[in-house]
Amino acid sequence: MKQRFTIVGKDGRYFLWEDGHEYTTPCLFSISSCDKGLIEAIGRKISENKPNLVKLYLRKFNNSELVDILKDLFSIDGYWPQYNITNNSNLCAVLLEGIQLRKLIDAYSECGSINLALSVAVDDVEEDFDDFMAGMAVTSGIMMSAAGDAAQLHYDNLCEYFEDQHNRDVSEELSIDFLEQFILKHNACILPKGPRARRNFWNTMELLDSKPAYDKENLNNEELVKRMQEEEESDRVSKKIAELDEEKSRKFEIVREFVSKHDDFGSYGNQRYKAVYRPSWHPEPICFWFNPPFNEKGESRPRVSNTLILTKTGRVLVEDERDGELYDILDCLGGTLDNVVYAITGE
Repeated sequence: MKQRFTIVGKDGRYFLWEDGHEYTTPCLFSISSCDKGLIEAIGRKISENKPNLVKLYLRKFNNSELVDILKDLFSIDGYWPQYNITNNSNLCAVLLEGIQLRKLIDAYSECGSINLALSVAVDDVEEDFDDFMAGMAVTSGIMMSAAGDAAQLHYDNLCEYFEDQHNRDVSEELSIDFLEQFILKHNACILPKGPRARRNFWNTMELLDSKPAYDKENLNNEELVKRMQEEEESDRVSKKIAELDEEKSRKFEIVREFVSKHDDFGSYGNQRYKAVYRPSWHPEPICFWFNPPFNEKGESRPRVSNTLILTKTGRVLVEDERDGELYDILDCLGGTLDNVVYAITGE
């Protein structure tokens, strides 16, 4: 490392200093970490102009160790304080792997804020760019680009942050040009390829953002996402049941209790479902007429029931005897609930 950079240790953290003062990035944040080697690598990356040095250094760590480094960076980042620090750590643990984690930390090494780095890394500015507004701007003699538009937004956010949190006017210190180049380099760098994969990524991000932290010690990524999805569905079911009037709620409980007493899983397995009732497995089968939700043509024709399923989140699903489609019994129309209760109780 060239002489102008030094490493200063304090309270278990290591800070990058330049010429006897704490170094600040072009975004006006300092650089620190609980890992001394990372700070040394960042200093060398800057002073020796070696753009890949940080990512090369991070190859020595496995996923869990990289997530621990990110947790530390999130824990000290005051930018965008409305973001839940634990949920951002959850996001990294659940959605990201080796190369994505290394790219995110590398982006931090250039801006000094892991929240800013994450915001740029999960945002596709080209996809979000308003071509119509850009065209209108050109006719007015103003040039706009996707990265330039995003850079202006981040510039405004940073100015507001420093003014609100530090009583400091940084409008002359911040460089929109740097922000634009930073965005061009790191934009969408941790997003998966393909529209479906990206939708799943963003949906999981929203789910993580709405949930508290989880103990991931004994959960792999797939199990953690599955648990969150089940809890999300359970919340929706509880809300739907709470909106039922007293009589409908009583009838729904009769149906749920009936299905809960059966374990006719067969090909359904017991991973997703709590209980399954198959009429064909019983000497006196229960079946009834039900009306599924309206289709896209606005039609709902009566169907004959087959299997009843109680999910782990509390939903009761009814299978169409003809085509095997499953419907949430609370979404079914007309006298469906009355029909199934009558089939069960005779009343």
